[in-house]
Amino acid sequence: MNEKQLAVIIGAQKSGTSTLFEWLKVQPGIVPSVEKELHYFDFSHTKGIDFYLSRFEKKEGTLLLEASPMYLFHPHVPERMCTHFPYAKLILLLRNPVDRAWSQYRMNVRRGIERLGFLTAVRLEPFRLLGSSADVPESRFQNYSYIQRGRYASQISRWLTYFWRDQLFVAVYEDFFSRPEEGLDVLENFLQFKFSDREIVKSSYNRGDGLSLSDEVRKKLSSIFANEVKRLKQLITPDFGNFESWRIP
Repeated sequence: MNEKQLAVIIGAQKSGTSTLFEWLKVQPGIVPSVEKELHYFDFSHTKGIDFYLSRFEKKEGTLLLEASPMYLFHPHVPERMCTHFPYAKLILLLRNPVDRAWSQYRMNVRRGIERLGFLTAVRLEPFRLLGSSADVPESRFQNYSYIQRGRYASQISRWLTYFWRDQLFVAVYEDFFSRPEEGLDVLENFLQFKFSDREIVKSSYNRGDGLSLSDEVRKKLSSIFANEVKRLKQLITPDFGNFESWRIP
């Protein structure tokens, strides 16, 4: 397989990765993974690269596609992926970290794995993550990382240690899904792959429960992320969208 044929949606969790994967996987010429999240480079890398390649659909195409949003957050995935696919194209959707944290929390409540109130869970997060392994599925590191997952600058810096900036497509979630046709135009250029079906952008997947965050709680979390967003703006310019849309001071 030509190494340049792999494209991976690496994150962020709760930032539209399911919708984007569903949009892209039906395109002629794209060979999607048999399930959206292969979790090879985080939880299954010891099974070998042949196992990984066997997890893509058996169809004609020039671009393999998978989407595992844990990849962005996992500390060892960039090195593992670079070892086998140094020319991979990496797709990254970044959502307002306050909304992303709230969406992850609500998902955990629905799944029955979170019983604490939101602010309590945020306050206790550092203690819950202590000693938890990133390589264990459904660990505390994976499930209760509401704030840590939103610290995008440090995660992207880790990826840029192993991959060139032009291998990384960065889009602001709020802008991408408010103007999907424009976003797909830019993504087309990044992938050097022509999308033939544009009707699919009318659908969305994996929606939340619609419960909103109070202004008081939003303000508290915005203060937590303020410096992180400043670091992010200094580190990287999005290929599509603008971090200013997050309205975090």
